[in-house]
Amino acid sequence: MAELSPGDGLLTQNETNAVAETLRAARAAGLKTCLNPAPITPAVAGYPLDCVDSLVVNETEGRDLSGATTPNEILDALLSRWPALAIVVTLGAEGATNHIDPAMKQMTALPATGRAAAETMQRAVVHSLPK
Repeated sequence: MAELSPGDGLLTQNETNAVAETLRAARAAGLKTCLNPAPITPAVAGYPLDCVDSLVVNETEGRDLSGATTPNEILDALLSRWPALAIVVTLGAEGATNHIDPAMKQMTALPATGRAAAETMQRAVVHSLPK
């Protein structure tokens, strides 16, 4: 992280090593962080989400983290626990929903598949965070 400057973005997923430590170090360095907790595991519940600026989850990950079932309930439940998070719930071919921009509450899906779709969404979220 020595090459990064405050305000730069860090995107991480649960399939990388030392996620919790990386999020803490990124926060200490003043980075804007985006977490995709995929693949969801019990360890995610212990991650320092107070060190995360944006969270991108699919419906399964959102249900596991929140205990809620519908996308809007997932958003509400996650926001009640972490009110400072910018949260996007991806809905596959149905697009995504978020609370970040009321004008874009429901986002239309663009043609993309699998990992490319999720990673593109996450990069867009990180890029949109204020520096």
